Amino acid sequence: MAVVQSCNDEWEQHYTAKNDFVSDKTLWDAISTNPDLTIFSQLLKENGYDKILSGSQMYTVWAPVDSSLQHYDFTNKDIVKEFIGNHIARLSYSVLGLIDEKVTMLNTKVLRLKYTDGKFLFGNIEIIERNNVVNNGILHTLKSEVAFYPNIWEYLPKNAEIDSVYKYLYSFNQIVFDEKHSIPGDVNESGQLVYLDSVFINSNKMFRTVGYLNNEDSTYSILLPNNKAWNSSYAKIKNYFKFFNQNQSVADTLQRHYTTLALVRDLSFSNSMQIAPTDSMISTSGNIFYTPSYLFDNAKTLSVSNGKIFISDSLLFNHYDSWNKKINVEAEKISGRENTLSTVFSRSSAGSVIVPGISGNKYIEVTPTSTASNPTITFEIPNTLSANYNIYCVFVPKTINNTPVSDLKPCKVYYQLTYMKENGLSTTQNFTTGNYISEKDKLHKMLVTSNFKFPFANYGQDVVSVKLKVISNVKQSETTQYTRDMLIDCIILEPVQ
Repeated sequence: MAVVQSCNDEWEQHYTAKNDFVSDKTLWDAISTNPDLTIFSQLLKENGYDKILSGSQMYTVWAPVDSSLQHYDFTNKDIVKEFIGNHIARLSYSVLGLIDEKVTMLNTKVLRLKYTDGKFLFGNIEIIERNNVVNNGILHTLKSEVAFYPNIWEYLPKNAEIDSVYKYLYSFNQIVFDEKHSIPGDVNESGQLVYLDSVFINSNKMFRTVGYLNNEDSTYSILLPNNKAWNSSYAKIKNYFKFFNQNQSVADTLQRHYTTLALVRDLSFSNSMQIAPTDSMISTSGNIFYTPSYLFDNAKTLSVSNGKIFISDSLLFNHYDSWNKKINVEAEKISGRENTLSTVFSRSSAGSVIVPGISGNKYIEVTPTSTASNPTITFEIPNTLSANYNIYCVFVPKTINNTPVSDLKPCKVYYQLTYMKENGLSTTQNFTTGNYISEKDKLHKMLVTSNFKFPFANYGQDVVSVKLKVISNVKQSETTQYTRDMLIDCIILEPVQ
């Protein structure tokens, strides 16, 4: 208790007496006149910080002594920027008592200021002189420089081994002025504010897919394919995105765009999204990978300021877990649906014992417009790839609407699949020879056809070229045996594994 009181007294004395011992000097005066800080002083002056640290804005500077900087190569401007930003923070931070505080630096890194084992440390570096209070901030002197740890985004351009993924992700960069972290100066003759240090940040639409990899407040585990892995994965994935267009360059552009997007969409895993990472991991794009340790096999691991990087020479994703997902078309979705000789009603499965099996808890009921007609209904199937699928139509039994058992009848159907064939023309293929009779008293996932290969992808296109028509196939002489009513839950395309 006495220790706590002592610390409180020290803080009190510091702040109440502050005005009595504040120097008339600026931070720049204190740094430039210190014989142990000549290298640091020179760097600051060469990069315009002599003006910044002579102004009225409040800063705290942690300055490393000359003896610790002999090995540094300060010819690289990026390294110099990282270095300076890693030793200056906005506002004033006194070093007193049992302090343990996080400090956000000019480069947005968060470093810890603490007292431990009889020493004051900043970023785990010992503070050898502290609390030199001047009129625009506080100067502390460090035994050596604070190491700069890049975040994932900052690391990408530093390793030539991964420059394929780096160049792709950085190609979406938009440099935006960051007024919040820029240092204002005077107003010019035109009345415009001139900034002494203008800070620009990345705005990148890929952050919405792979996560905000430049954010120091988030942590990620990210797989980064080396150039060998990038090339081999691209060669494999591009076969799923074969497009047809009269202009071949358009088809090639679409293939390149969707292939690279598929390649990177599951590389990143936000640690805050993981519940049981040894059992399953969810990527920032929302895909789930079970027993995911295989994804990181033989990868080279390194730690960065906002997580871990795993550099791999092969990406081990299964296509059906990542870019080639199951396609589910809800029958109740009105857009992209057509019907003939029929009336379509959207129904809810609420309260039914079949509810757990019905997708979205909704289905449709297709009834003929006359006693002599066989109804049809056609569903658009978007986002197909040039891949093999097992195609299903899921039928709902009439038991869901309390039809008496004595009146239960299965429906009998056939199918027409419309798609674009190898010559780029639309074609329709009939499927009439299968056992297309539904189960009359239970949910029935009816196989339309297996291992069907679409020659071209229709992924992400405004015009949907793939359609499945479901046609009642009940003769007049069969109406006592089969029903022409069709209760349909959804259409499913499952990629062949």
